[in-house]
Amino acid sequence: MNPVPAPSLSPAIQEKLKLLSLISILIVLFNHAAPLSLMYDGVLTQQPSPKADVLLTFWFSYVGRVNRPLFFFISGFLFFWTLKPGWSGWMDKGRKRVKSLLIPYLIWSLLGCVLFGFAYWLSPTRSLIGQRMELASLTWLQWLGVWLWNPVTYQLWYLRDLLLLIFLSPLISVLATRLGWFLSAGVMLAWFFGCLPSRPDEAGLAFFTLGVVMAKKRIVPDWDLRRLRWPCAAVWLLLCIVNTWLDLSAEALPWVTKLANVSGMVAIWSLIDLVSGTLRQKMLKAATLTFFIYLTHEPLMLSLKKLIFKFVPYNGINAILTFLLLPLVVLGLCLAVGGRMRRHTPQLFGLLMGGRGSSEGASKSRPRPSDNA
Repeated sequence: MNPVPAPSLSPAIQEKLKLLSLISILIVLFNHAAPLSLMYDGVLTQQPSPKADVLLTFWFSYVGRVNRPLFFFISGFLFFWTLKPGWSGWMDKGRKRVKSLLIPYLIWSLLGCVLFGFAYWLSPTRSLIGQRMELASLTWLQWLGVWLWNPVTYQLWYLRDLLLLIFLSPLISVLATRLGWFLSAGVMLAWFFGCLPSRPDEAGLAFFTLGVVMAKKRIVPDWDLRRLRWPCAAVWLLLCIVNTWLDLSAEALPWVTKLANVSGMVAIWSLIDLVSGTLRQKMLKAATLTFFIYLTHEPLMLSLKKLIFKFVPYNGINAILTFLLLPLVVLGLCLAVGGRMRRHTPQLFGLLMGGRGSSEGASKSRPRPSDNA
């Protein structure tokens, strides 16, 4: 369906996409660290501090939503940019995605079932499970549904929806070939007005489709957005502030959040160019473990957050400190464990990561678009 093979992306663009993926997963870490509420033994406790509630709602419900369109746009663009012409290209892509996405999804979803089942079985950890205590009463058929479709480690919803989009990608490709920008504009308007189905993720479908159209038209995302950097950042934060105020006083407006997401994407896309020198190199090295961080952080984050408030009062100051510091701790642990696994158990690491960076030298090699697709 693609008339000619796509040229290789420049190292600068590949670096930028890797950094954007890392920034997106860092946003996820802060999202999951926000202690807006806690649940022990099935009893829910809301955030007791109004000031902390405002800050955490501002981040978790609005600022932190920008990572979804970024993730899906990059995935759609790279999937089709590296797609070879003809049905052989589709077959090759299918085989690679079974290895790089489907197998890790099934493995990590099963590990999540085992982990939370074991935690429920042990009385000292049972209270830390929170709302997932209901899993203990599921039948085997319901457990099968949890494993395949509704993963207990809930960050895997992104992988599930991405797999669904890839399953639909031949249809999206045909429509993108015939309709071009009209397809992207139509899907984007449907997303903006809330007319898309809930599965796959609405923003996921809209921005995955945008990435598809750009890739099929061979548009390289090398835009110079320096003039829009600070205006878009200001608009992004202002819209998030407005919707936080509406959320806490009346009812938030979904279209405001969507406008914030678009302006936030432009802001992050241009702000990442300010990262240079040693920090940029360290971030590029850490970006080789982005997928590992994504897969492993949620159970670790949940456990540490619950343990923290077992020993310290659940108040505003402690909640904000946890929100600010816990993501850094989890990031460090994920990088350390992932790095050691890659060095000492490369075959196991490669299996769990779907073939990504299974050797120590992966962090030193030139980034490849297919690693992020």
